[in-house]
Amino acid sequence: MVEHTRTLDFKIAFAIGLGTMIAAGIFSLSGTAVAAIGSSAVIALVIAAVIAGVTAAGYSEFASIYSENGGGYLFSSRTFENDALVYAIGAMLFLGYTGTTAFYLATMDEWFFRFVLPEAFHVLPHGTTGVLAALLLGTLNARGTEESG
Repeated sequence: MVEHTRTLDFKIAFAIGLGTMIAAGIFSLSGTAVAAIGSSAVIALVIAAVIAGVTAAGYSEFASIYSENGGGYLFSSRTFENDALVYAIGAMLFLGYTGTTAFYLATMDEWFFRFVLPEAFHVLPHGTTGVLAALLLGTLNARGTEESG
């Protein structure tokens, strides 16, 4: 078994958590939000940033307390004694991460078709680059997990 050493401190874990929470929304929905509600979208983004910051701070604190790998599921299993609640939290995290991943891939696909792929190649159906990216990143993740134990 491979021994893992802790290399993330509070600031780095906070930055990673905050970045992953706001990344897709900033690049895909800011224009839509401004078009729909005007300059009030800035207030919504500030509120979302505060909520994301508080959430990232909580995750960072848990990451500094628990040395085991496991993320949100580990944190909830160490915090709550009710197994049904921990299972529900794990299921919600899984669904949330799945939805977020789909959102990231759909956004990447839209940007790819809009800005990268020349007009002549628009014969590919939308979603193609998202599916290819999911397969590539899934394979990379599986191989990395296999390599690290």
